[in-house]
Amino acid sequence: MAGTARRTTGEEKPAPIKTLPESVNRVLVVGHNPVLIDLVYDLTSLPKFIPMNPATLVALTLEGCEWSGLGPGKCRFAWAV
Repeated sequence: MAGTARRTTGEEKPAPIKTLPESVNRVLVVGHNPVLIDLVYDLTSLPKFIPMNPATLVALTLEGCEWSGLGPGKCRFAWAV
């Protein structure tokens, strides 16, 4: 529906990433807020009061599971600039 925004859940946001083959070891996700910042918060379980301004680059690591297991709290915050 044109002009209608829908907030996605923590399980829905990484859906395209979850389908990547395991041979892929790095992913660059580019997007807009609030969806992108919500994705970072969901995947890392970071407190939502940590500011992330426009044009912030964030690195996350996924350890101990495959892409298909990606979900809330599964990533570790590495850095932001």
